[in-house]
Amino acid sequence: MTILFGLTYVFGGMAGKEIILEKKSILLTSIKYSIIIILAIIIYAAIIGLFKVGNLSANNFRRLLTTYFITPLIKIGSVTMIPMLAIWLWATNQMKIISGKRKE
Repeated sequence: MTILFGLTYVFGGMAGKEIILEKKSILLTSIKYSIIIILAIIIYAAIIGLFKVGNLSANNFRRLLTTYFITPLIKIGSVTMIPMLAIWLWATNQMKIISGKRKE
């Protein structure tokens, strides 16, 4: 949860800069940061899983990588992408609306 909220805070500022100052697309910005956050969380969980196993031989590494990275990326990543994207779309849209009101 710390990674999720920390990255959302950091990337929220970056997204605000892109939306307000650089006039970039809210859709592309939302997709980009949603994917980065989901990947960061899954990579963190995979690293923890790999080090808990402790047996990182070359033969075992491919199976462990599939177990701790590829499978969660497909299963968890696909399920969390929709709500994460919806939240980012809402937030970036709010940034765009507020920046438009300040100009008026």
